[in-house]
Amino acid sequence: MKGRGASAPLFKKMIYLAGPFFNTAQNAHIKRIELCLAKYGLTYFTPRKSAASKEAKDGGMTPGLAENIFEVNRLQIEATKIMLAILDWKLPLGQHVQLRKAGETLVNLNLPDSGTIWEMGYAHALEVPIFGFRMDQENPLNVMLGRCCTGVISNFGELEVWAQILSKKGVPET
Repeated sequence: MKGRGASAPLFKKMIYLAGPFFNTAQNAHIKRIELCLAKYGLTYFTPRKSAASKEAKDGGMTPGLAENIFEVNRLQIEATKIMLAILDWKLPLGQHVQLRKAGETLVNLNLPDSGTIWEMGYAHALEVPIFGFRMDQENPLNVMLGRCCTGVISNFGELEVWAQILSKKGVPET
């Protein structure tokens, strides 16, 4: 395994599931996606379930642990065949970011998680196909994120169809 000291073993997974898991709602959202992938027998890696992420949650983030998380996730992206990136990141109620002009609300932003954005950029540079999962249809998707996506899945029904197709046909070699 190449890298700068990553200590976790590298497992080849078909799908790298990128997305935020910092609050209860985000965890419930990503768990529902994980259940759908598992239903169709698809193998996936998600940082949410990595030993290093669990250690950070339990004992707090240290510089060494941060380096380990970065390296493990980077190596998993390099080993994956496809990325599914969750592009909805709803902030807890009352913390939504709004742009205002003379007292008028212009847009209520549903910004993707910054870690997910980095993972997408790295995967795109490696020519890993990326599928976005974004249920927010009210606000436009950032053009740079949209252009690096092979496709965007907009609801759980579409996710079921996508997972079923992948389970039958697999992912073409890149």
